Amino acid sequence: MDPISPVPNIMAAHYFNYQQHVADSFWDRRHFIQRWYNHQRQDKRWTPPHSAARQPLLHPQRTPHLARMAPLFLYMDGLARRSSSLAGGAGFESTLATALLLTHAHEAERITYLSHFSSVNDQDSLETFFYFLSEKLWEKGSHKAIGPCIVSPHLQCGVLVDSFNLAPPLHTPYNAPYLPELLQGVMHPLEERRLYYIDIDTSKESADESVLATASGPAQLSPLDPMRLARSLLPLFQTACTISEHFPAPDR
Repeated sequence: MDPISPVPNIMAAHYFNYQQHVADSFWDRRHFIQRWYNHQRQDKRWTPPHSAARQPLLHPQRTPHLARMAPLFLYMDGLARRSSSLAGGAGFESTLATALLLTHAHEAERITYLSHFSSVNDQDSLETFFYFLSEKLWEKGSHKAIGPCIVSPHLQCGVLVDSFNLAPPLHTPYNAPYLPELLQGVMHPLEERRLYYIDIDTSKESADESVLATASGPAQLSPLDPMRLARSLLPLFQTACTISEHFPAPDR
């Protein structure tokens, strides 16, 4: 693995007095998203998702895809006890883990995807959260959880395990460097994927003169709006995705 920079100091704390929560109202869901967002942005290399992709989570019943998957918003708080003499052993409440459960009846079984997952770097806290999460899975009649992912398991699914010195492309997995090892204590690897990249020289000196002469105007690159995958780009998205026993076909 490539060398990585130290994680924020808040990740080195130990925790107690766990409090589990289910966000089942509009304001609770908004609070959930803010907690997940605040936790992720502590890592300066994390790229926030497109803002339009977060809005349907506030009103899941208005989006057929989310309504069909019966979303369940879970998070867990706890008190942090630091070993530092400066902190004096005092504790303060913080969000330790978040997960959005999306359950899909796939063939003969019900599969749940762990979306908007985050966790502090503490094995005991994660195991406590997964015990709470497992209880909710049984209530939903689901016996398998796959993740981490986002709202669609076909985009940004899995954990990044190396190359943390490189900026990850949009819509590909990114997570704190400690997360892969932490998840090994509560989950099993399902698939392995490799992401390749190529460096492109964009200077005019390297450009072919014949190409420049025939170009009618500058090329424009813009971020993909994920919501287009559920509308105008859905046929292309369905064709591009490999359907497996673990993931249903993309839908709206």
